[in-house]
Amino acid sequence: MPCQIFISYRRNGGEVLAHLFYTKLSQEGYKVFLDVESLRSGKFNSALYEKIDECEDFLLILPPNALDRCNDPNDWLRLEIEHALKSKKNIIPIFMRNFIFPKELPETLKGLAYFNGINANMEFFDAVIEKLTKNFFRSKLFNPQERKRIITEKSEIISSDIMLLLDTSASMYENIDELKKVALILIYKMIDFQICRVGLITFNTSAELLCPLTQNDNKELNEQIKNINVNGGTNTLAALKLAESEFEKSGDRRKIIILVTDGYPDDQQKTFEYAKLLRSKNVLIYSIGLGLSDIEYLRNISGRNQIFIIEDIKKLLETFEVIAESINE
Repeated sequence: MPCQIFISYRRNGGEVLAHLFYTKLSQEGYKVFLDVESLRSGKFNSALYEKIDECEDFLLILPPNALDRCNDPNDWLRLEIEHALKSKKNIIPIFMRNFIFPKELPETLKGLAYFNGINANMEFFDAVIEKLTKNFFRSKLFNPQERKRIITEKSEIISSDIMLLLDTSASMYENIDELKKVALILIYKMIDFQICRVGLITFNTSAELLCPLTQNDNKELNEQIKNINVNGGTNTLAALKLAESEFEKSGDRRKIIILVTDGYPDDQQKTFEYAKLLRSKNVLIYSIGLGLSDIEYLRNISGRNQIFIIEDIKKLLETFEVIAESINE
């Protein structure tokens, strides 16, 4: 079936929200195309025009300054918008906080300012989705019964409690912004909150529970991730102990830890022993090592299978996708 909704965005500032819309609208039963970065190599990929032609609705994510580079006739976002206007698509601007239209737009884009849009509100995102589907979209659900079937199947899946453990030691300084961005995508795009609860722990010289296990408070998780800072050492042991304390309220739910770190724990032997204890209690530990070459270290944390080593933090998103797919199965 052809795509119904094309999501266009400026990666700088709009990527997280674009992924969130993609996930939520797909879950509603729409056929959605996300203009992914993999298509943006070299000259403009004409395949994007074909995707725009397929779709009835053109969702345009507008963070602050999103249109400032549109004076360049070869700008990707400009080319996508121009084609959507030319093709008379139903263009729906999504205005992020502090976005304003530039004083001057290219002649080909001036009509954009006259389209009705909607303000993105992360606190009431479900209401945003409802408003879009009821009042803005031309697209209709292809198969509403399929959505009902998916919801029914999910209700039969064993629920999970997930503790996200993020290394915020001083050595994470250069990577912390990307880590926060990808962690937000994990929470908003990849984790199915119909069957999962998520908690957040950061650790450096000590460990801190920033958000207890929650199924309904994405706002709190969002705010805590945005405010993360780095300093100190790598007390992985304290983070594991905090996670186990949270799991005391889990009952029969699956217990999962996702650990992201770029260094060795301050007390390796005690950390390894405690991780082994958690595994003996059926806690599943996924370990992601940023720039770590010692796979045995991660095996001592997770066992043999749930181990990921990435040289570049830009690969973290792909790793989270693999883990989330496994969790949501």
